[in-house]
Formats: sequence, C-alpha cells, structure tokens
Amino acid sequence: ENSGYIVWLNKPEIHALEFISTLPKDAVLAGWPGPINDNVPYFARRRVLVTHETHAATHVDYVLKMRERMNAIVDAYLATDPEAILALRDQHEVDYLILDAKDFEGTAPPLYFEPFSTRTHKRWKEAQGRFYTPRLAKTAAAYAQDGIYVIDLKKLPPRSSKSKGGWQE
Repeated sequence: ENSGYIVWLNKPEIHALEFISTLPKDAVLAGWPGPINDNVPYFARRRVLVTHETHAATHVDYVLKMRERMNAIVDAYLATDPEAILALRDQHEVDYLILDAKDFEGTAPPLYFEPFSTRTHKRWKEAQGRFYTPRLAKTAAAYAQDGIYVIDLKKLPPRSSKSKGGWQE
C-alpha cells in the first residue's frame, strides 16, 4: 500500500545525497531547486536555503524572505564572477553550493517559476556562456561525480581578499 509520497531519484542523485549526509550537521546548502536540492532535508538531514516546498506562500514577510534567498541563488548559480557566490556564502551563511552540470548545457537556463524565471533568463543572457560557478567545481568541489558537484564555499577566500589584489583561482 502506498503512503502517498514517492520520490524517484537516479543513482547520481542518490550518491550526491549520500555524500551530503556526511557533511557537518549544521551545514547549510544551496542549489537550484530540483531533485537533489529539494531532497537534502529528507534524505541527507541537512538544511537548504530554498526548495520548491519552502516557496509555498503563507505570509508576506516570508514570501519576501524566500524571494531574497532565491534571487541570491539565481545570481550565484549563474554568476560570471565570484562576487554573488561570496555574497551567498557571507550574507546567507551558505556553506555548500550544489551544482548540476546539466544546468549549464544547451541554450536555455534551468527552469523555475516567476518572478524568478525572468531574472534567470536575464542572468543567462548576460553571461553568454561565461559562467563562473562551474569553474569552482575544479577548485573547490568537496564532491564530484556524474556531473553533480558540491562546492565547499569555505574554500573560497574572504571577500576582503578581492580588494587586496584580486581573486585567485
């Protein structure tokens, strides 16, 4: 008999969630809302900044807070330089960023609903394929398998180092 909630995950998604469950219990993750990110609280028992489920509109202040968080994820995920990624880490206290390489393939950005899809399309067009986040997968990934990466944002330099001679990769 069915309990009413079924989640179908592929092996790469399961492996990523298994790794995420080994991260510190107080770790905060962010990623594009989807199969991995949305299931982190259920399967890995870790916190995420935004999921599809947390976007349920219940209160004006809550909606505005979730909008602020998702805008920060859009800006960081589709960034062309480190600034928005560092802001996600420092202002929203995100420890890890979940990245799916499939989100950067093709000619269209990853999907989400309005008002975020307008911002997403704008950032995608501005980037012209020069996304910074996938480059971090090479230098700051705590996990890398099957095109899924968990980027350790603590490995990135403090924001103040940007003003002291620039960003180092």
